Amino acid sequence: MSPQRPSVARATRVFICCLAAVCASSTIASAQLTVDGAIRGVVRDEQGAVLVGVVITATSPDAPLPFSTLTDDSGTYRLRDLPPGTYTVSASLDGFSTITRDNLLMRAGLSLGLDLELRLGNRDETVVVRAQTPLLETRAGTTGINISGDLQRALPGSSRHTWVDALLLVPNVVTREGPNPTMAPTILVRGADQGSQVIQIDGSEVTSALQSSVGYVRLSDAAIADMQVKTGGVDASAPLGVGAVVNIATTTGTNVFRGSVSGNFQAQRWNGSNVAGGTSGGEALVQPEFVGGGPLRRDRLWFTANYRYTFTRSNVSRTAANLQTLQAIVPTFEPFMLTNRLHWSFLKAVMRLNRQHQLSGFYQHDHTPSESANAFTVFPSRLADGGPVVNVKLDSTWTDTLLTRLSASYNNKYSPLYADHADEPQRAVFQTAQLSGSRVVGAGQLALFGATRPSASEQPARKLTVAFDATALRQWRGSHDVQAGVYYQRLYTAAVSTYVNGGFVLEESVLRDATAPDRGYRPFHRQLIDATTLETGAAVAHDVALYAQDSWTPHARLTVTAGVRIDLVRRTDRLFDVPLQRSTDIGPRFSFNYALTSSGHHRLRGYVGRVHDAVQQTAVRAGANTPAVQDLYDADGDGLFEIALTTPASSALNPNRTIDLDRWHQPYVTDLGLAYSVQPASGLQVDISATRRTYRDRIALVETNAVYDGGQFRGYQNEALNQIYRVTNNAWNSPIVTALEVSLSGRLRQAQFLASYARNWRELAGTWQPDDPARVIQPEAFSNNKGIGTTTSIPTVVPIQANSLDLQAAAFASQWQDHVMRAGASVVAPWDLLLATNYSFQSGVWSGPILTRIDAPDPAFGPARVTLSNGRVVDNPLSTQVRFAYPTRGDGQLRTRGYHLWNLRIGRRFRGLAHTTLDAAVDIYNVTNRGTDLLFIPTLLTSPTFGQTTSRQRPRAGQVSVRLTF
Repeated sequence: MSPQRPSVARATRVFICCLAAVCASSTIASAQLTVDGAIRGVVRDEQGAVLVGVVITATSPDAPLPFSTLTDDSGTYRLRDLPPGTYTVSASLDGFSTITRDNLLMRAGLSLGLDLELRLGNRDETVVVRAQTPLLETRAGTTGINISGDLQRALPGSSRHTWVDALLLVPNVVTREGPNPTMAPTILVRGADQGSQVIQIDGSEVTSALQSSVGYVRLSDAAIADMQVKTGGVDASAPLGVGAVVNIATTTGTNVFRGSVSGNFQAQRWNGSNVAGGTSGGEALVQPEFVGGGPLRRDRLWFTANYRYTFTRSNVSRTAANLQTLQAIVPTFEPFMLTNRLHWSFLKAVMRLNRQHQLSGFYQHDHTPSESANAFTVFPSRLADGGPVVNVKLDSTWTDTLLTRLSASYNNKYSPLYADHADEPQRAVFQTAQLSGSRVVGAGQLALFGATRPSASEQPARKLTVAFDATALRQWRGSHDVQAGVYYQRLYTAAVSTYVNGGFVLEESVLRDATAPDRGYRPFHRQLIDATTLETGAAVAHDVALYAQDSWTPHARLTVTAGVRIDLVRRTDRLFDVPLQRSTDIGPRFSFNYALTSSGHHRLRGYVGRVHDAVQQTAVRAGANTPAVQDLYDADGDGLFEIALTTPASSALNPNRTIDLDRWHQPYVTDLGLAYSVQPASGLQVDISATRRTYRDRIALVETNAVYDGGQFRGYQNEALNQIYRVTNNAWNSPIVTALEVSLSGRLRQAQFLASYARNWRELAGTWQPDDPARVIQPEAFSNNKGIGTTTSIPTVVPIQANSLDLQAAAFASQWQDHVMRAGASVVAPWDLLLATNYSFQSGVWSGPILTRIDAPDPAFGPARVTLSNGRVVDNPLSTQVRFAYPTRGDGQLRTRGYHLWNLRIGRRFRGLAHTTLDAAVDIYNVTNRGTDLLFIPTLLTSPTFGQTTSRQRPRAGQVSVRLTF
């Protein structure tokens, strides 16, 4: 099956339509964060009197034109919308000598304070002032960090050299390597799920309608000027999402043509091994790239362009036991390589329409076919995610006190899934199998072969964002930056499934002898689907947001920001044309930034607020468009499938699910933080912060049909159905994470570095959900402060049919590490030697609650089956053999080894004519060749595979990189 990809012509038409819409209207709108920075301050004479009408000018080789403004009646100036770069600021006024301050580093989204003093003299005389360059944010109270593009390119973050490498330096961000080098790592921030991130390019949100995660944003580090990552206390203009708010500022063309040609090369033999007797996840790589930019029309129109091609072949990490077992089960199995060919492109243009208006836009496209596999997989599975993003933006300065920003963007980032070997079912082999209720469940998966998926799937995902933002500057008992915006986003997703093997899609088997894979296996479960192709889902969501905030500076040392964001979220099931959500989500925000000293080199910041989760994270369905499914089970191993359970086809609203429309709303976090920042010397910054966030009102399915009496199940109110679930918000329990973070950053003449340490404490506060079986069976076991599961999953803590899928939510919750350390440094040493290093440490991952199985259901909770008054026989939800193995869910949890990753770069810079340079380097990844397994295999205490780990980190590898800059 070949997915229908949008053509370049279609994407171009969308880009032109968006551009025309922006140019034709000044009332359609988008609320967003700006990636540009600001410098503000007061100009005085030598006696301390404020000066009015002083001309302030900022110039930079990284900006196409100078920026200028005048001081107002209070002597205050504001230079806004400065792209990241190194600036020289000058101030001039008749009767005074002109002064300049150079080497001012402007970072993405940063607001710096710079007061100036003019001396009597001739305006033609220039006085160069040497003073400590300001680094600290002077207005916002947020917690965050900036990582420059040149630092990202200098560090050996990963073999791919993408923007995601910068997140390896962000304090208290937990990462997990992808299953193969092609895939982006999992990024987790203070307990937030990986799909809760806000990712913006040049101030425009670019994540997929499927999931708001880093995996759908592909951008080379060569295109980046700077990046700001906020992890707490975001302002009201930030789109929905409780994870990191990432703002990527790309390079802007200037009146000088500049660019680079680079390549990264890695041979398969340059990979080591950290799996004794097995195979390690090393790769071979060829990655050429071009980036360039300059004027299309001097002083008016500029461009930047970037193209990257990546070819990789990578191994699958398997232990010797994995290999031996696979070859015993599937004698024809041979270890294979994963092959990928990727194309990434990025084009940006900036046009100065006149002194008041600037039009800009970008086009980003990635075509990323990839293969993936795990230790149990006999054949690789394929997907081909990617797609285009187009954006246009109009920035206007109407007066010195009124600025507006208008933007529109569209993306179609989606993930078609392929099913190879589609003429046979997907086959899974387990070490053991047991009867659980009416079904037979396998434990300890050993092999997966046959069809790579039970069905192929096309998943179109289209997102349109239109937005407007206005800022007014006012003087009243100090200065006010009053900001307001309107935001509209439409997300459309759908899924069309094509089933393999004529509908016989799945066969699960168990070893005949649990200790001898070579003695064969026998099937115990077969699944048959009565369909070939079916549209299984379609939904559209709308988010209309209004926000307003005021940053008030009552005096020079203090800025207080108060704001509110109101999101009206509407979601509709398009298959059945019924509403799924109609919530109004209100997020108040408050922060302060106070200078403890007159120099501004010691600052105290704080914030408190409510931030709602991304719209993609709360997708639910009102109905089912499903084929008829027949599950056949052989419970006694005689080769006869005596248990036949049939689920009829359905193309109607789910009778066993209701939506609590009057209460159902976006989950949110309550965020609280306090931070101290100091600039002890020029180029150095230290931050200490304490934060606490509580994840509230997560999604919950509350059962409403069962009848319980005295701790026993008596039947159902509506005897035609079993469980009836109400989709609502979880008001009974909340994950809480408290953190202490320390970070140190520096930018010296020949060196840059970032280092941080974070200590985290977490707990699951509250009590059981009303319908959780554990509330009756093990009510004292609720307490948990270790592996507490993800913040978005629906907790099923004592599953009726416990298998590997039931336990994944806990086992895969790797965001809950106690200790996280990050460090990165680059130095240009004598003789133009290039030295750089990255180091990461994360505590081991908790296993999640330890579950076991008792020999038989406990009759104290009623019989295993209950006969209803209509004669129907149903299973007792409390008649489960699964239990917590210890007094509480936190007791007895296992932990993987700590994760260490040390990367190293050694190179040299060769300087040529006309400002050209050639950087050549050797990168070594995982220098110590650590072999930490990153996850537990989810299973029960009674399973033979209990306590075993998987997903080993990639081995030591070498790579050669070259970059010619001109």
